[in-house]
Amino acid sequence: MKNLLLSMLLLIYINAQAQQDIATSHYHRATELSMAGDVMNAIAELDMAIAANPSFGLAYAKRARLKITINRYDEAMADYNLAIKHDPAYFNGYHHRGQLRLLVEDYKGAKEDFNAYVNSAPKNFEGFEARALSEIAAKDYKKALEDLDKAISLNKTDTIAYMERAFLNFQIGKFKDAETDLVTVFKMSQNKPYAHNLLGNIYASEKKELLAVQSYNRAIALSPNVAIFYLNRGLSFQNLNKLKEAIRDFNTCIELENNNKLAYYNRGIAKKQNQDFAGAIGDYNRAIEIDYQFTEAIFNRAFAYKKTSNYEQALKDYNTYITAHPKDDEAYSNRGNLKMHLQNYEEAIADYTESIRLKPNHEVALLNRGLAKLFLSRNEAGCIDIKASKDLNYAPAEEKFRLFCVP
Repeated sequence: MKNLLLSMLLLIYINAQAQQDIATSHYHRATELSMAGDVMNAIAELDMAIAANPSFGLAYAKRARLKITINRYDEAMADYNLAIKHDPAYFNGYHHRGQLRLLVEDYKGAKEDFNAYVNSAPKNFEGFEARALSEIAAKDYKKALEDLDKAISLNKTDTIAYMERAFLNFQIGKFKDAETDLVTVFKMSQNKPYAHNLLGNIYASEKKELLAVQSYNRAIALSPNVAIFYLNRGLSFQNLNKLKEAIRDFNTCIELENNNKLAYYNRGIAKKQNQDFAGAIGDYNRAIEIDYQFTEAIFNRAFAYKKTSNYEQALKDYNTYITAHPKDDEAYSNRGNLKMHLQNYEEAIADYTESIRLKPNHEVALLNRGLAKLFLSRNEAGCIDIKASKDLNYAPAEEKFRLFCVP
């Protein structure tokens, strides 16, 4: 009886070992296929590895990473959960699952995973670096800076942490601190296109557009197929009034990233500056197709419609914009200008009045409301508005006051 029991236990062990060998063989085959770029067959091999050994934590983890590459995030999350369940000592699993949670914008869950990873490996700088990303996403900038400081103290050659800290300082307006970190990055390596792009963004925020262009040039030289670099350089060219160069960069951005609404929008702005209002409308249309709630494009399209005498569409766009932004004084002023042009003076006065209510020293709205009142023969009230605009040192009001209000 005893020998029979031993034989059965030995048989069970041999069978389990055979299943483990089968699982390991499929796992190695999956590794070879994934390295060759054959993702689907690699996943199929991992399916067979897990079928042979349902507790194979590393197989779940590898399958999760592959599923992320084909945007199957829910399945990847389930695999990471099983990887951690079957291998509690697989601390990297918390790191990887946290990164996936960041990707799907589950910032609270991401931080929980990074906390677990940091607690399991307190000397690993990558944990603090990753947790900082979740804190930045959640706008907890103070804790993010603390974690990035810790990551850098653990590894002073960690360019990623310096880059993250530079980006965070840029976000909160500490431009000099951001520049200091980027200088450190460049001392370690000049081959950092995103660092050059970030430095360009800092210069642009400081209105140093020529320096910004030089930084974007370096970023583009290192990575010529990154759309955002051309968009950013185009914006700097636009601010320098180099509209030809700006449009060229926006064109390149669109070639690289056809659904970039900001490229279409800013190309529309540049075309408007070139008095190409029809071309601007086409670009605003495309930006709004990409994002129907892109109200800045709707606002600027209204102006372009007015310039092309499409008053009905212009009014419709101003109405849409004001519904979304009921406290924008410029929108009421602009809609008032359109109604003035259409000789709807009472409605124009109502819009100018709302603009002035929102911004009492709105010199343009004061002048135009005064003119609208003059058109309705309300001369005394009109001249009061025009004088108020003149007293704000608005030169056109000075001229109109002399013309209409001085006996």
